[in-house]
Amino acid sequence: KSPCTSRRHAMNSMLAHTAWRSQESSDEASTSGNGNVGQNTILEKTHEFFQMCDIENKGFITRRDMQRLNSELPLSAEELENVFDTLDSDNNGYLTLEEFSSGFSSFLFGNTIAEEEVMGEKNSLPEVLYQTHTEEGLVKAEEDEEEKHFCMLMESLGANNVFEDPAEVRSLWAQLRRDEPHLLSNFEDFLGRVTSQIREANQEKREMESALKRKAATHDNEIQRLYEEMEQQIKSEKERIVLQVQSNHWCFLLESTYLCSVRCFAF
Repeated sequence: KSPCTSRRHAMNSMLAHTAWRSQESSDEASTSGNGNVGQNTILEKTHEFFQMCDIENKGFITRRDMQRLNSELPLSAEELENVFDTLDSDNNGYLTLEEFSSGFSSFLFGNTIAEEEVMGEKNSLPEVLYQTHTEEGLVKAEEDEEEKHFCMLMESLGANNVFEDPAEVRSLWAQLRRDEPHLLSNFEDFLGRVTSQIREANQEKREMESALKRKAATHDNEIQRLYEEMEQQIKSEKERIVLQVQSNHWCFLLESTYLCSVRCFAF
C-alpha cells in the first residue's frame, strides 16, 4: 500500500468509528435533517477528540499527542500517524483545533469521502464493523484449524522433533494448502520420506556414537590391563633383583667365613 492509501484507510476507519459511536444521538433526528445532524455530530466528535489529545490545553496537538486516541479508536499507532500526516497539510509538525476540525470535515465532505456516503450509509456502519470483526474471527479460526492440521500431520509422521526449523516447513505447507492444494499430498508424502530418512540417519548416528563409546571403553580397559601387567613385571623384576643381591651377599659372607677358617687352621 502507498502512504496515501494507508492514510486514507486510517481516516476512513476513524470516521466510521466516529459515526458509529454517534448513531444513537443521530437517529433522533428526522430523515430530512439527517445531513446536518450527521455533520454536526462529526464536528462535535472531532472537537472531543482534539480535547482528548490536548490534555494540557496548549491549543494545538503534536504527533505524540495524537497517540492518545489509540484507546478510543480502532487504529494502530502507525495509522494514527498517517491521519496526523494527512491533516498536517503545512507540515509544521502540529495541528490547531481549526486544522484538526476542518481536516476531518474536508475528508468527510470533500472528494475523498462524499457526504452521502457517510450519512446515507450511516446505519450500515455497525454492520460493516461487525462484518470486519467477523472476518477477522474467521481468519483466526482458519489459522487455528490450519495449525491443528499441521500438528496432526507432523505427529502422524513422527516428525515433531525431527526438523531444525519446523516453522519454515509449516510456512511452506500452509502456502501450498492455500495456493496449490493439488500439490499438498505430494509435499506431505515428501515430508514423510524425508522424515523417515532423517530418523534413520539419526539412529545410525546414535549407534555409531554408542559403538565409538564402547570402543573407547574397550581401549581404556586394554590400556589399563597393559599398565597393570607392566607394573607387575616391574615389581617381579625388582623382587628378583633384591633376591639376587641378597643371595650374592650370603654367598660372599660364606666364602669370607670359609677363607678365614682355612687361614686359622693353617697357622
